[in-house]
Amino acid sequence: MKELADYPVVTKSALMLGLGETLEECEEALRDMREYGVDFVTIGQYMRPTKQHLSIKAWVPPADFDALAAAARAMGFRSV
Repeated sequence: MKELADYPVVTKSALMLGLGETLEECEEALRDMREYGVDFVTIGQYMRPTKQHLSIKAWVPPADFDALAAAARAMGFRSV
């Protein structure tokens, strides 16, 4: 019977965009994630759940998501 230690450990994290961050800050966060061994990353648009939550600062265009995904793949993420 396999022990838990016999299974590979993978890690996942996420970036939520649309709260005023720059693309450079996002790329820096991605680099930090890879430095600490994160394998998978998701990148999504912040959606304000209620009026009591933070307002959306910007709708991030698809081209920015594509650019960040390409940068993340180039950094070695297994899945973006």
